[in-house]
Amino acid sequence: MNIMKNKKKISIFAIAFIVIAAFIGIWFNHSHSSAMHVDVISVKGGYGYQIKEGDRLLIDQPVIPAVTGGRAFKSREDAQKVGQLVLERVKKHTDFSVSTKELRELNIE
Repeated sequence: MNIMKNKKKISIFAIAFIVIAAFIGIWFNHSHSSAMHVDVISVKGGYGYQIKEGDRLLIDQPVIPAVTGGRAFKSREDAQKVGQLVLERVKKHTDFSVSTKELRELNIE
């Protein structure tokens, strides 16, 4: 009878260990391989940005959003600032559009 109880305890422990190890592996893989980030890109006339999750392209923004005429950002820093703003909104699952007022607040020309 004791042998059966010990086998049952060992089996439960082994299953619990496997389940916990699987969850840790899935979390580690997801958090490291699919982290969202901003890449500043060179485009005709300046810079743009891309929002990626791992290697997957989510947003390709070669021009300044909310501005007519399709102008590129003048500097890498400007593209990075707006890209970072958009990235934070995407992560929060909120509206990630950018207004002309927000561009002015970021000193984007």
